[in-house]
Amino acid sequence: ADGWRRTAFAKDSRWSVHKLSQVAPWLSDEDVEEAKALDPIGAEFARLYRGQWISGIGGAVDEASIDRAFRLPGPIPYIEKGWEYISGLDLGVSHDHSGMVVVGVNKVEQRIKVPYIRAWEPTMSKEGGKREVDLSAVEEECVRVNELYRIVWFGYDPAAGGSFMAQRLRQQNVPMIEMTFSSTNLTDMAVSFVQVMKDGILECYEDKEGRLRRDFGKFQIEHRPPSNYKLLAISDEYGHADVGTALIITLPTAINMLKGWGQFSKDDVMAIVESEELTEKEVEEMPDELRELYEMDEGVGGRNRRFDGVISFDDDGEADDIVPY
Repeated sequence: ADGWRRTAFAKDSRWSVHKLSQVAPWLSDEDVEEAKALDPIGAEFARLYRGQWISGIGGAVDEASIDRAFRLPGPIPYIEKGWEYISGLDLGVSHDHSGMVVVGVNKVEQRIKVPYIRAWEPTMSKEGGKREVDLSAVEEECVRVNELYRIVWFGYDPAAGGSFMAQRLRQQNVPMIEMTFSSTNLTDMAVSFVQVMKDGILECYEDKEGRLRRDFGKFQIEHRPPSNYKLLAISDEYGHADVGTALIITLPTAINMLKGWGQFSKDDVMAIVESEELTEKEVEEMPDELRELYEMDEGVGGRNRRFDGVISFDDDGEADDIVPY
């Protein structure tokens, strides 16, 4: 390679560089469309088929797509006929805020909308002048929203004490489902977000603080070759895109529901398997407030113990009964 370089410098008139930024003409339209379908984000297609340099990080969606999404006049504090509801929770305690969203899915109309969002700032004083999120308020709101919207799936990030709060919420019949931020789940979340924004099927409303729109603007997408993606968010005084993160937790499930993969029938049975007791290390890493709640529960009849059961469903696909094993 070094010899070729010296020759090129010595006789530069014999060398030229040509840049091809279009799809190769010998590829059929069918091949091109198939390649696009395999890469909903578009980064790999741009690199392999258009010869574009991809740095690895870029804006997740453009401003026009964000503007189009915010077309609901306001929150919808009731359930609507033909809609099923799921929810997402991104729990922060000391360093970040906490965020929760409710997402409605209409399979007939192929629409997804956000009828309700909620954010919590660190307001409770602690030692050293720091502040924490009031986790009891978060828990109460999750219970209220679950009852109001008849939530069928409530996703959460197990970090920052999420697993323990999920245990407590399950005891109050909230259908908490763990969504770890594994590479597979992160890719699903990123692809789902870009897909619903580009297709224009996500509908949101402008909250007074503009939190959700601001969170969308924070999102950047990181490409991890060969085919993994991750949404990154800049942390600021308003948090770490907590409301936006709560939303993207729900989107893979919402899209599956649109495809008909999320409906329960009368013959379906969903197992409820409560997490095992937390390990000593997990308890030690808990925020102080959650650790106190955990130790208090442990001393009052062991409420954090394992519970197994099943949910049966009626003809309308709604939960009919919960029966312990």
